[in-house]
Amino acid sequence: MIKIPNIETPVSPGSAVGGVLIINTTKAEVARLLTIAGQPPKVLSSAAIVGQKGLFSYLKALMMNMRIAWQHYIHLEKSRFLLFINKYKRIQ
Repeated sequence: MIKIPNIETPVSPGSAVGGVLIINTTKAEVARLLTIAGQPPKVLSSAAIVGQKGLFSYLKALMMNMRIAWQHYIHLEKSRFLLFINKYKRIQ
């Protein structure tokens, strides 16, 4: 962080750069370990590497997977909420 006279708090992207470094390093290590375990993850690559068409097809598949994951999550949360309500009704 850089202190500038007449500015109350330091400025610069120091903490953000450090955070991005830690996150990207962790992401790469998890991808490596998953690949070693036989479960290589799907990764988002630049259009400069996979081409515009490749990126579009990946994003389309990603959106479908996210839609399915959200449906499962919503179903799970709805079930948990209903269990909570039933338990609450029994207490009263």
